[in-house]
Amino acid sequence: MGLSCSTKTRTEYISVNHFFVENIDNSILVRENGVFRFYQDLGSSVDDYLIVGGYENGFRNDKWIYKENRSSRSTVLIEWDYFDFGDFKFETNLFKNVDSSFSGYKHAIVEYKIKDEKIKFKLGKNLVSKAILKIKNPREIFESDFAKLDYEVLGFKKLPLNLDSINVFEYSITNKKNSKNFYFYTAYILIQDSITIDFCVQSNQAKSKYAKLLFDGILSNSYYDGVRLFNPWTGGRYHNR
Repeated sequence: MGLSCSTKTRTEYISVNHFFVENIDNSILVRENGVFRFYQDLGSSVDDYLIVGGYENGFRNDKWIYKENRSSRSTVLIEWDYFDFGDFKFETNLFKNVDSSFSGYKHAIVEYKIKDEKIKFKLGKNLVSKAILKIKNPREIFESDFAKLDYEVLGFKKLPLNLDSINVFEYSITNKKNSKNFYFYTAYILIQDSITIDFCVQSNQAKSKYAKLLFDGILSNSYYDGVRLFNPWTGGRYHNR
């Protein structure tokens, strides 16, 4: 199902990335279906899209095309697929071409190799106080936890999604023993008063476009027990029951 483009009215997409798409019916945005074209701004012409790809029942599906910029002929092709982590009641979309995967009682891991880059998606469900989402200086907690594993936090920032029940961080660490660096996007999402879903995308390369695209896709199209955790079309407001 294709959707017509308009340079006059477009719907805002706010997540780790920020785009505009064709102005479409709000019912479609609850569970996206069809082909969407993503634009850099409201004034972009119809053919100056940055991303084009399809959704099926609220999940990214099949091949998506990503441009380096709106006038670029250089593109990246990524194939998405639906994943159901039944033990976690967690559904999402991930890159299709998985290198390896593991699922246990407390966490699940999916790994990818893209050229020289190694990417991991990690999923966990934890019993924690909702107060953790309101900590004023979360970097101190990350530094303390990683120090116990002989890692040092190099860079750290909280991404501004402005939601009480979701915290998203971008940070990097280095192994003190071998000086290897790792780069993360991490989300903590409160699903009940004392339970959080947390997931991250880790890369061995700085400023990885693949890691950011994967994390953005997961954050924007994930469900716990059938309830959407974050909706980029509404600033996240659909995550509550």
